[in-house]
Parts: sequence; structure tokens; C-alpha cells
Amino acid sequence: MWIEGFSQESSREYIDKFFTSTSNPCRGHGLKVYLDDQPLINELAKTPLFCLMVCHLWSQERLNTEIATQTELLDSVNVFLMHHANARAKSKDEITKEELIKIIRKLGKVALGGLIDDSKKLVFTPHDFRRVPAILNRARELGILSKTTIPTTMLPLSHNTTSTTIEFYHKLVQEHSAGKYLAAKTKKYMLRLKISKLDRVLRNIKANIGDYENLIRFAAGTDNSICIRIMEALLSNRFLDESERYRILLDCSSETKGTQENVSSLVQRCVHAESIVLKSPTVYTVVGMQNLPKQLKRQVRTVKFEGSTLTTDVTSGLWSCLKDFLMLDILVISDSSLSFPPSPPELLSVTQLSAERVTSQCYKEVLSSIPGVRDIDVSIDVTETSNTFQITTASRPMNQTKAINMNEQFFVHIRLHALPALTADRKIEPAIGGLSLLFEDQTENQQWLHVSGGRGRDEEALVDLFVKTKQLTYLNVGSGGGTLLKNNNVQNTRLEIEQCQLSIEMTEKLWSCFRSFTSLNHLTISDSSLSFPPSPPDLQSVTNLSAERVTSQSYEGLLSSLPGLRVIDITIDDAERDISQITACLRRTGRQQLTHIELTAPSSLPSAKTSVSRETVRGLGLLIREQTKDLQRLCLSGVKCLDEEDLVELVESSTLKALDSLHLQSLDGTCFEYDRESGFQLPSVTELLTESVTSQSYEGLLSSLPGLKEIDIAIDDAERDIPQIMAGLRRTGGQQLTRINITAPSLPSEKQSVSSETMRGLGLVIREQTKNLQWLCLSRVKGTDEGDLVELVECCKHVKMMNHLMLLGCGTKSYGRLRHHITGLNKSKKSLRVIFLHLPFVTELSAERVTSQSYEGLLSSLPGLREIDITIDDAERDIPQITACLRRTGGQQLTRIHLTAPYSLSSEKNRVSRETMRGLGLLIREQTKNLQRLELYLVKCTDEEDLVYLIECCRHVKTMSDVGFFIIFIMSVSVEISSRLFSLDNEATSPPSSLRIFIA
Repeated sequence: MWIEGFSQESSREYIDKFFTSTSNPCRGHGLKVYLDDQPLINELAKTPLFCLMVCHLWSQERLNTEIATQTELLDSVNVFLMHHANARAKSKDEITKEELIKIIRKLGKVALGGLIDDSKKLVFTPHDFRRVPAILNRARELGILSKTTIPTTMLPLSHNTTSTTIEFYHKLVQEHSAGKYLAAKTKKYMLRLKISKLDRVLRNIKANIGDYENLIRFAAGTDNSICIRIMEALLSNRFLDESERYRILLDCSSETKGTQENVSSLVQRCVHAESIVLKSPTVYTVVGMQNLPKQLKRQVRTVKFEGSTLTTDVTSGLWSCLKDFLMLDILVISDSSLSFPPSPPELLSVTQLSAERVTSQCYKEVLSSIPGVRDIDVSIDVTETSNTFQITTASRPMNQTKAINMNEQFFVHIRLHALPALTADRKIEPAIGGLSLLFEDQTENQQWLHVSGGRGRDEEALVDLFVKTKQLTYLNVGSGGGTLLKNNNVQNTRLEIEQCQLSIEMTEKLWSCFRSFTSLNHLTISDSSLSFPPSPPDLQSVTNLSAERVTSQSYEGLLSSLPGLRVIDITIDDAERDISQITACLRRTGRQQLTHIELTAPSSLPSAKTSVSRETVRGLGLLIREQTKDLQRLCLSGVKCLDEEDLVELVESSTLKALDSLHLQSLDGTCFEYDRESGFQLPSVTELLTESVTSQSYEGLLSSLPGLKEIDIAIDDAERDIPQIMAGLRRTGGQQLTRINITAPSLPSEKQSVSSETMRGLGLVIREQTKNLQWLCLSRVKGTDEGDLVELVECCKHVKMMNHLMLLGCGTKSYGRLRHHITGLNKSKKSLRVIFLHLPFVTELSAERVTSQSYEGLLSSLPGLREIDITIDDAERDIPQITACLRRTGGQQLTRIHLTAPYSLSSEKNRVSRETMRGLGLLIREQTKNLQRLELYLVKCTDEEDLVYLIECCRHVKTMSDVGFFIIFIMSVSVEISSRLFSLDNEATSPPSSLRIFIA
């Protein structure tokens, strides 16, 4: 049996009936106004019992209009019950407010035990109250508890004559009293810096904390500091996914008052990449979001709903709240059902909608509430006409006029993906027929459509969709994508065709339709076969062609139908077969306008299909020499020549062009030896990328490219290749170079190492010949002496334009000479950023002057970290970011944390709040079981008690006794607090703990 509470209308009818029978019937209107303004109380009033209580409180003027939380309301109900009980009792037996508080707390102890220790026990026995029998009677007088006794004849296998059960009058009341007890017990011990009752409870329920939300909400609503403590525990709870964590945080914050700044700072840690993710939001979530500060609301650009079933009231509340999120641009809904009121609030700022597994009716209602939507990405069963019809009806441009300026051309971009599980034996035709409705009579508005995932496609249905909807400028019948510029106009309009098998008749029909798309200039074809007539229709506007996994016979007709081509990017399936076809077709059509040619043989191809004959390479070279007068870029990737002489001829063919980029990657025999006396040069080339090139090639290659600005080289032997590279740069001068990347990939250690002479030679070239160099990156190039790296940094200091030096896996040490040198460099006026990491299995991280938002990605990408050494720019901003990231990654392996606020920071940037310091302490106590060393330099607390708390947290780290020392350096500690710290030090240095505290 399912018992439903009041609806909004039912509760209002009940209120009217209640006050009709009173002496002042008009008071009911005031109560309804109050409930409209207080969503949390209104939610409680949907329970008939609490609706009755609210009416009684209001009629007797015991419900203050400032009461806004359920914690406060239930407190008021208890006071009401006290007055009611006193009115029935003799004067000497009256219950005072102080006694009421004690009764609630003692009841709360039993209630909490039932919830936590006894599998959410709701029915008690006198045995449960054996330690507080007097409280049991008092609670019955108040009406908080009810007692029921039945004969045991009604109970089988019982030896007693009667059985007595005791219950709270409502489960919420049990949770409320448990929360009040928990808060009081925690408050009593929190200042003593011991493990509190709250800490123990949260630890016990962390795996299923979602089942105890009412309990922790009422505890949070009792005391602001308890709320902050709960939020810190939620942030470190590894059992919660982010969507559930965020919702519970907001739910807790809804019950608090006067802590907006502290609470929001904790909630803000769950806002990642300007996004909020919510799972099953409630009315409490709505209130929590309403209470967020305006600054945080303005940061949010994306809101995601996951696994949610929302009532009309919750949806309406959320949408009303989201209206204040002025920068909200993207709405994502998955596995959810949202019920909307007849006229839902509109979210005018939302321009993108992404939805997956959402009910059909929900599509229509969501779309009607976001009139400015321009990009719709929906995953549905595309064979269900009802779904496509709802989207079609709701997203037709004629319904969107409110969101746009009359002079602005409006575009709607729609992607429909068929869910794989739903399309195994179905066809796409019905959905395409339904989608055609979207474009009928919309000749003034261009549309963008992407359909993917359907099986059993019928080519006639696809082509007919195009022919009947001529205003389409983008069709994708596969899984491709497209981009929009910020002004939302369709620029460089693209057409993508995937997984299509088109006959001559259908191809001709489709191409004839495309001719009306005058803005179409980029054509992408993949996994398809197109058959063309002898003289296919021309698409004059197309200038870019991208093709992948297209049948060889398609190329001739395709290329001949695109006379205006300038850029070709083709991934081939068989180098010898496809390149010959492409070359022959380009010769016949002339192709004087071509500026870019890129031909790629993917690494997945067998070697036999990546090789080309001499005739094929020479044919390509002849085409380039004689017919591509405007060619600027030629890129061959993964194509292997049988004879390296063919590559030389190909390069010589390229020298007659306006070529500014030549990229030859993964080519067998890639050895270019140039006659130095001949002065063979490609002055227009500015970028060079090489990999697996023989060492002797570098000097000649680099000297032939005097205009180089960027070099990215993957070497095979550091000691052999780097001197060759330096020799080439010396000959050309290297004055124009702005960027140098040298990488030693997964090579044996002996091939990654370089001598002092080689490293100094590199430094000398940089210092004397690369005056415009801005970026130098060495990856896995290891010096024999760290002093060589110090000299390299010194050389970089003398290059005025240089601002980034990256040493990745170069054998640096956390406490080596390089570290101290960089520290000294940072005190100088030279603005050179030096970043060094230990790869490939990173266990140490050193970072300085890194943007705050970088920490999350950086720390999450290094799961094996053991040592962290970070110089921060803003203590209050950076430390919470670092702490939150370490919580999410576990931090179990960490043995050392070193955080430094440099002397140069202003006083306001080296201070941290209580929440930040306690968050760090909580991380150390709960998640860094192997931590041996913590160092804080020049990080100042607003309250020195927080330092004591931090040290207390450190004392709980078990490895302290195993290692024998746990060192904390804390600068700028007052004399008053020093004695307390030293007393802790004396406690810690006696067995079994061995915590040493250093204060400077």
C-alpha cells in the first residue's frame, strides 16, 4: 500500500477548512502567503499531520514568519507541545524550556542509536529507554512518543503476557531529535579538538550517507559550525559521486542561516569547470541553490541533471532559481523525468540542450522553457515518432522569436543519436519522416541536422529528406560533429556524410540538391561509397574536402565534382591504390588552386598497404611541380617509400612552390642528405616536426630551413642527436626560432642521457643565437649532473623573450641544486617560468606560479604521487583547490606535503580561513595514512586555534609511530599559542607517538 501526502492544492484546501471553523477565518490566507514564501515549510505541510500542526501554530500565533527551516519549525512544534502538555498538567509538573531541551537530547540519543546502530530502527521497546525511564514518561506527556501494549496471545512464540512498543509520532521527529542530540554532543567536544560524536557517526555512515540525509540536515540546521563540519566530511567522502555530493551539500546548506560566506566557500569546491551536477535534487536543493552568493551563480555555465525524477514543484523551483544564473548556457539532462507547471519559468540564457534517456513529454516541456536554445543534442530511439515529433514541434524556429533580435538570423542545430540497444532490428525511415516536419515552411531559416546511430538506413529516405528540406546546410548521418562560432551564425558551412552507400541515381540527386547550398564550403565523407555519373553536378562553393575510409572508385567522381577545391585531407586505405587514383584525378581537373594536401596512412594499416612504388611517388611529385602553383602545405604521414631517392625528388618538386610547411612523418628511409655547397633551401618553411629520423639528417635538414620558427623533434639517441641538431642551428643562426621541443620517448636510459658537454653546447646555442626564443621544453633528456641543468636555466635567463622552460623527467631532484636555483631565480625580476616533473611514473611534483585551476587536472593525472612541493600564489584560493583534488584522488600514498607562500606575497594572500585549515586537517587525518612530513611556510591563519587543530589531526596519522618523526614547520606563530603547541609537542614525543613540531 502506498500512502500519498497532500498536493499543493489539497494542503491549501485543508488550511481553508481548518480556519473556517475558527473565530478568525481570514488568518488562513496569511498562512498560505507564508507557505508560498517558505518552500521548506511548505514541503513539510504536504504531510497531513504536519499541516495540522502548522495550522495550530499559526492560529495560536506561535509560528514566527521568520521561521524558514524545518529544523526551526520542529523546534517550534516541540515548544507548542510543551505548552499544550503544561495546560493539561498540574502546575508543579510543568515542563520548562530547559527541561524540554534535555528531553529532546536524551530522546535523540535513543533515536540516533536506532537509526545508526540498529538498522534504522523505528519501533522501540521499554528496554531501549531503560537508562532514561523518566524521560520516556515525559516524552509521552508531550506527545512526542506513543506507547502501545498488546497481549502476547496475539504474538506467537512469546513467553511474556504483554508486549510493549514505543514509537515517535513521525520518522522526521525521530531524525530531528537525533540531529539535535548529535549537534549538542559534537559542540561540547569540538573545541577540545577530539574526535567528536559527529565525526564517528559520519565515519560509520559514509558508505551510505544518502540514507541519512534528514539526520545530517537537522544536525546542520541546529548549529552553523556543525554544518561546516558536515560539509567538510561530505567533500572528503570517496563513496559519493559528484552529483550526489553536490546535492547533499546544498540540502544541508538549506537548513543553515548566517553562514552564507563559509558555506558557499565549501559548496564552491564542487563547482568544477563552471559546472553544477545534480542527482535527484529536492526542494532542499532548490533552497540551497537560492542561498548561493551571486558571484558563484555568475560563474556557472553548465547545469547537469542525472538520474532524477522531479515533481512539478521541484522543477518549478529549480527553474525559478536558475533564472538568476545569468551566465548559464548549457543544460544537460540524462536518465531523468521532469514535470513542469503549465507556464514554466523561462531560462533565456540557455542556448544548448543535451538530453539522453528523457521521457517524450519532458522534451517538449524542457524545450518550451528555453526559448533561446540554438543547439540541441538528443539521444533517443529515433524510430519513435512521438519523440521526434515532440522535438520537432517544440524546436521549430517560429517558436523561438522571443529570444532573438528581429534583425538577427536564427539557427537551430539539432543532433539526434539512436541508442544502440534500441536500434538492433529497426529502421530509420519513420524518424526521418518525422524530422521532415521540422523543416517544412521554414525557408527563411537555415537548419543544421545530425542523425547518428540508426541502422538499416534507406538511401532514398535520406536523400528525400535533403531534397524536401532545401534550407538544410548541414547533414550528418553518422557520428560526426560540427562547431559554432560565438555569434551563432553558420560559418564555413560543413556537410558530413557517414556510412552511406549511394547509387549513381541517388548521388546525382543529392549533388543536384547541394548546388543550392551556396554557403557550403566544407565536405566531409567517411565510411561511405558514392557512385557518380560520368559528368556529375559541380559543387562550386566547396573548397575543403576531408575523406576517410572512402572506396577508391569514389575519388575520381568526387574530386571532379569539386572544381573549387583548395584543401584536401584524405585518410587512405591502400597507399599504392588510392594515391594513384587521387593523383590521376587531380591531373585531369587541373587543380591550380590547391593550397594544402594532406595524405595519411593510419598506423592500423598493414605494412603492405602503406608502401608506394617509385612511379606513384614520382607521379605525385610531377603533379605538385607542374599543376599546383599555389601549394603551401604538403603532409604525408605513414606512407612508406621503397626507395629514399623518391622522397628526395618529391622534396625537390616542392621547392618550386610557395610551400611554407613540409611534414614528412613515419616514412621509411626518411634520410635527407643535402649538398651543402648547392645551398639547397626551403626558406618559406617555418615549422618542423620530425620523428624517427636518422641522426645525420638533422644538420642538413635544419640548415636547409633558414626560416624555421618552431621545432618539435622526437630523438632516438640524446647524446648522438642533440649535438647534430645544435650544429644545424648554429649554421642557420637560429635567430627566428621561438619554440624548441626535444623529446626522448620511451628509450633505454643510456639513450636518454647526455654529457655535460652536450648540455652546455645546447645552453650556448640558446644564449648566443636564439634571441627570439620564447619556449624550451626538454622531455626525458637526462643530464649526468644536475649542475648542467642549472647552467641551462642560467643561459635561458639571458634570452629576453623566453618565458617558459619545461624540464620533464630530466633527472631533477626535489632538494637538488636546480630547485634552489629556481627559488633564487624567482626572487629576481626575470619572468621565466620553470616547470620540472619526474616522469614516467611520477612520484614527486614541484610546482610554482601555476594557475589555480591547473591543480585539479595536474594532481588527478598523477595518481602515484608521494611528494608534493608547491609554491602558491594565493593561500586561500590555492590550498582549498589542492586539498579538494587530493581528496578526490585518495592521497593514500602521499608521504610528504610541502606548501610555501613566498615572501613576496602580500599579507592578504598568505592568509587562510578556518575552513581552509580544517579542510587540510581533515584530509591529513582521514586520507593520508602514509604521510610522514608536512611543511607549511609563511601560511598564516586568521585564528591560531586552527594550528592546534591541524597538529591534532596530524597526531592521528598512524605512520607517525612507524617512521619516528612528523615535522611541521609553521612560520609566524604568536607567543601566546606557542606554549600550547609545545605542550602538544611534549605529549607527542612520548611513546607511543613520536610527533615533532618545529616552530620558526
